[in-house]
Amino acid sequence: MSLELITPATADPVTLAQIKAHLRLDPAETDADTELLQFQEAAREQLERLAGISFLTQTLRWTTRLSQAATWPAQASLILPRAPVTAVTELLLLPSADSGDGHWQMLPAADYTLLPGLPGEVLFHTAPQQADRLRITFAAGWSMAEDIPAPLIQALLLLIAHYHERREPYENDRINAVPASVQALIAPWRRVQL
Repeated sequence: MSLELITPATADPVTLAQIKAHLRLDPAETDADTELLQFQEAAREQLERLAGISFLTQTLRWTTRLSQAATWPAQASLILPRAPVTAVTELLLLPSADSGDGHWQMLPAADYTLLPGLPGEVLFHTAPQQADRLRITFAAGWSMAEDIPAPLIQALLLLIAHYHERREPYENDRINAVPASVQALIAPWRRVQL
């Protein structure tokens, strides 16, 4: 399974001013601005990965292997790896080696339905037959920063502060992992994978 960023979000979930206010830094001081923006990018990427969300709208491409078609129910579904999902722009199937020509084939939009939101799910009207892999290009994320749930913004600010205060990967022989408070804030959005 691979998840590839095709088009990144065009804005950041929090502004530099919000970060400085949270860290109680002087808004006029600009020496650390670049570093603070790097912390935000790292924290955003880590939270998106941990919680399975996209803060702001971005386009992603997910490629995954399918189980044997014979085991799929008549109406199969797949939960997409990022949410909230707003659109599926392309869904391709790669036929199995013994049944096709080895080229990706587009699945017509009439053959599936997107159930948008949290989580985003694709419902197949008929199970994909004799396909080895599936590639879905989709949009996920909130359209504006103001729409992002407050606990996720708080988790982002706390993780940025964590990075700002702890510059080393180890402190007192302990790994500087994601703080428990951040884990608790993202817990409702996290997906458990079996």
